[in-house]
Amino acid sequence: MKNYDRIIFVDSDDTARSVMAAALMKKQDLLSEPQIFSRGLVALFPAPVNQKVEAIMKSHDLDVSDHRATQLSFSDITPRTLILVMEESQRNKVSELISGDAELYTISEFTGFSGDIEPLFGAELSEYGKCYELLNELVKIAAVRINEEEEK
Repeated sequence: MKNYDRIIFVDSDDTARSVMAAALMKKQDLLSEPQIFSRGLVALFPAPVNQKVEAIMKSHDLDVSDHRATQLSFSDITPRTLILVMEESQRNKVSELISGDAELYTISEFTGFSGDIEPLFGAELSEYGKCYELLNELVKIAAVRINEEEEK
């Protein structure tokens, strides 16, 4: 039986992919009620969500307008934390911070796929929509895996 107290989605700056993933996970029917966060590797000030992300999320009845970027810190991590990053390079950076105190995967790896969730910097709105759809599917698969692990 695995029971996560926290699920943290990590992106480069916590204004796009991690925000979408965290909002999507909050909609899932999880057996336990972990805290769900998004964080950035470099979030030096509380920047608002990317406007294209906000528009995409709003079109799916999800409001992320109050979110402000927050940098991942050691205090975010407990032994029962699941950290899901968007890119393999981010996984390597986060692994230096956590010292084995949490479970760390790329979201693709955790859900049985391969490849990074590519950055969206400067992309067209349609690319944000495609990223939303991909993250929506991966988060649903992740929720199933989390529930299955908890039932064991």
